Amino acid sequence: MVKNKLRICILGSTMIADSAINALIKNDIKPILILTNFKDGYNNDWVNLKKKYCKINCHEIKNNNQQKIISLLIKNKINLLFCIGWSHILSKQILNISNMLVIGHHPSQLPNNRGKHPLIWAIFLGLSSTASTFFIMDKGIDAGKIIEQTKIDIKKNSPVTDLYIKIQKIISYQIIKVVKMIILKDYITKYSNLNKIHKRKLLLGNYWRRRNHEDGKIDFRMNSLSILNLVNSLSKPYIGAHVEFRGKIYKVWKVRIVKRYKDKNIEPGKIIIKSRNSLIIKTYDSAIDLLKHEIMLTKGAKYIQ
Repeated sequence: MVKNKLRICILGSTMIADSAINALIKNDIKPILILTNFKDGYNNDWVNLKKKYCKINCHEIKNNNQQKIISLLIKNKINLLFCIGWSHILSKQILNISNMLVIGHHPSQLPNNRGKHPLIWAIFLGLSSTASTFFIMDKGIDAGKIIEQTKIDIKKNSPVTDLYIKIQKIISYQIIKVVKMIILKDYITKYSNLNKIHKRKLLLGNYWRRRNHEDGKIDFRMNSLSILNLVNSLSKPYIGAHVEFRGKIYKVWKVRIVKRYKDKNIEPGKIIIKSRNSLIIKTYDSAIDLLKHEIMLTKGAKYIQ
């Protein structure tokens, strides 16, 4: 099989998917088809791919319409589908399209940390490393045969913004490496219709759950490192951590730990210093300085809790 026989489709809607598409085009591997979705508020890193790649055959899929996806894949004779930054499970019918190889991407060190919000969880849990992984999709969630994995070190106390940029850079050369591997090893012939012929063994590892609104709430009864990790994990391009104060929600974008306040007689949530450039709040074990936030304190406020 040679390159010009590849008929590639990208299924995705995020900045990471955008980086992959851009890399393919720069390397003269233009996708035949792009499938994306409308902005629905679910992905904060959503990109209007239809507008950006208006010269490519690009369709927006409403409400995860699997039948429309199948129809477009068959109509355009796609034999290599990349699923990158797509928040829905693909049906068996898509995986079973004849002579089509489906490659998934997950920004974690599979088989560990499958599931939802991999970059956010990695930062919040204080992991020292993660990975960018391509795998042959089967009926399991993030559980197919791994064909390319690049490890990524996570700098201590760095925001998720930095990790996201690393993923974008890595996927830009990684997807080219995967395409060349598919051509060289004739993966489409060997592994298409994997769901029909491959009996997948259960993998070790874990699944991360979907995060919710409460997961983004700063509780000053937490220790300072947990608060720092929480704020870093939800920085741009994500939604931001938040505090609740007198019935209102305020975003917090950047903090630093202040270790000198360790007096156990001071209760968590107490405002220690309030100035134009600093808002230091007592935590369980020390204090945290809110460097970038949207909090509007009422006159005489002594606590945020």
